[in-house]
Amino acid sequence: ALRIFAAVPAMSPGRILLFLVIVALSLTAIALLFPQDGIHLGKQLELRFVSKEELLAQKEKVVVDITDAQHLADSLEAIESFPDAGQVEEQIIPDPGSIKQRLEWGSNGRASLNTFFAHLDSLTLTGGSMRIMHYGDSQIEADRMTSYLRDKFQRYFGGRGPGLVPVISFSNPAGIKVTTQGNWEQYGLFGNLSGKGMTFGPLFSFASMCKQPADSAILDTTLSASAAFQAGSALYSNARSFNRVRVFYSNSDPDATITLEAGGEQMVRSLDTSHTMFTMPLGSFANTLSFTVQGNASTHIQGVSLESQSGVVVDNIPLRGSSGTIFTQGSRRMLADAYRAMGVDMFILQFGGNVMPYIEDEQACINYGNWFASQIKYLKSIRPDAVFIVIGPSDMSTKIGTEYVTYPLLPNVRDALRKAALQSGAAYFDLFEAMGGENSMQAWVNADPPLAAPDYTHFSSRGARLMGEMFYEALMSEYHQYKSDNGR
Repeated sequence: ALRIFAAVPAMSPGRILLFLVIVALSLTAIALLFPQDGIHLGKQLELRFVSKEELLAQKEKVVVDITDAQHLADSLEAIESFPDAGQVEEQIIPDPGSIKQRLEWGSNGRASLNTFFAHLDSLTLTGGSMRIMHYGDSQIEADRMTSYLRDKFQRYFGGRGPGLVPVISFSNPAGIKVTTQGNWEQYGLFGNLSGKGMTFGPLFSFASMCKQPADSAILDTTLSASAAFQAGSALYSNARSFNRVRVFYSNSDPDATITLEAGGEQMVRSLDTSHTMFTMPLGSFANTLSFTVQGNASTHIQGVSLESQSGVVVDNIPLRGSSGTIFTQGSRRMLADAYRAMGVDMFILQFGGNVMPYIEDEQACINYGNWFASQIKYLKSIRPDAVFIVIGPSDMSTKIGTEYVTYPLLPNVRDALRKAALQSGAAYFDLFEAMGGENSMQAWVNADPPLAAPDYTHFSSRGARLMGEMFYEALMSEYHQYKSDNGR
């Protein structure tokens, strides 16, 4: 082998230099001749080559200063690492002067917010309960942002439990271990799930004991499947236990039953075809739930809620791949029954990111905003007294040439969602500006420790906690104003 290698003539320095010159000239020629806008191969594929400006000159990079955000992230991490974080936590209402990004309200949106705050104030006096439902895209998967908000509310205003969880999901809730037995299948209205023409409740997905649609033979067969839930240490402490279970279902089998066990208590219940949910109160707090369902293929478990009988419950409902335009496809009856039974006081709708790679022009942004406004209107018609807050898209980067930059139409999508929210009587929280605005995602990805993932789209756990704090501060600033206006 050494003889063969030695037989190959080594390239002289002159030949190496000539080779490099030829490569450089070839790349320069391609850069000069290649179309500046690239070559488009269909709508989703584009070939680009470094431009002559990028090849021959160093472009000035735009660096967004996120020093204040990093300091806030450091302080939150220090608080959470303290043995008893509750003793060193900041005040319930932050200093109004320190708010980085405030909520924006339309002319008719503040009245419902004041009603929400009045109810929040009454919880510690009356022992009542309230519900906040956080819907969003993959940005909130694994309880990102939601877990932080839940802990804040439950720590200061009472409440336990993680809220609504599915039997099966491609993004299991962080801190909740779900074990299943049987042939469970997930169906939904988002992502790559199939579910067109089916009936959906507040999770917009359900678990079936067999593949759907079932053939007539299976419809005449009694099926059985089980699931067990355990709230683990990855959850904040108040969310690790619950003393009430709600089961949401859809069913046309009059003989279907469910057997539940939690906290040493057991309940056997008929899944009444005239209802869509039932409640199991517990005499003490538990951190595990198990159940077994028996019924035919029409028996679907829409989800379970692990919650407390008093205080605040905050649900994390990620709809991967959704742009927030599927709410009108849910069952109005099931949604109305669920929202009424749970007493939903606030909807947080966090969307916009999933349209960015596909949206093509300004008119498409306007159309998306109008479509989103129709979703708010639909939900408000079901739960008219609830507060609605829209959280717009974060900064997201796409690679153009050699640099990661903000998607060109992202500000337009932000503006369209903001308009939809304010004109629909909802509030708007500008996540894009809270991050630092255009091209801030680069700074979040490059922060040490990182505040965002290297996909230039999603937050890291540290960044999600930071954004949860920013949103919480904006909301509590309005709470401060409410208490001030009412002499409290």
